[in-house]
Amino acid sequence: MKEKFVIKKTRERKELLDDMCNLSDSIFNKGVEQGIAQGARQANMKTARIMLQNNMSLDLVRKSIPDLTDEDMKEVLQEMKQTDAALA
Repeated sequence: MKEKFVIKKTRERKELLDDMCNLSDSIFNKGVEQGIAQGARQANMKTARIMLQNNMSLDLVRKSIPDLTDEDMKEVLQEMKQTDAALA
């Protein structure tokens, strides 16, 4: 490779490449963590929707899914309301 592209290995260049690799690993890991969190949120919202469709109380849903935020619950209720209106 050195002959073809005339790339000289230097300590500074190696450190720079190491930093770039570490940064890309960090960005990748952050994306994975965000994806896992988003998947968990969607699963919680789906579970809440199913529980509500089976006539379970809001209180029971909130106690059963403690990670479900007020905003998520509002979104679930709004989606259910829209679905009911579309079916009517």
